[in-house]
Amino acid sequence: MNWIFKSIAALTCTLLLAACGGGGSSSAPPTVNVTGEWKGTARDASNGATGSMSFSLNQVGADVGGSFSSPTNTCLKVGSISGTVSGNEFTGKIASGDATGTFIATVVGNAMSGTYEAKSATCGSGKGSINMTK
Repeated sequence: MNWIFKSIAALTCTLLLAACGGGGSSSAPPTVNVTGEWKGTARDASNGATGSMSFSLNQVGADVGGSFSSPTNTCLKVGSISGTVSGNEFTGKIASGDATGTFIATVVGNAMSGTYEAKSATCGSGKGSINMTK
């Protein structure tokens, strides 16, 4: 009889968690929409080098997809972007050949700024900041 009570209690807890979204994610609903064409710069933290870049983004709900280009960057020239928006924070990943990167940016109006980390088998790794406008 005791195992029946424990089984029912466990099932009830599981159903309650599922009904409330599982409790696994604490992300807030998006308060901004990043859809559109963004242009700006990335600045390398180690040497201060600055390069131009652009994002072409499409946001559906909290999910973001799109493409980027950075004509002055030898390792991350063009590629894809995927990410999510939580509140006014845009977190994403970029990929271009063997190069990958992650970034996190705060979006206020038609501007976003934040930090990035990138790595590539041929170019090594780097960190820095991004600043973009729509």
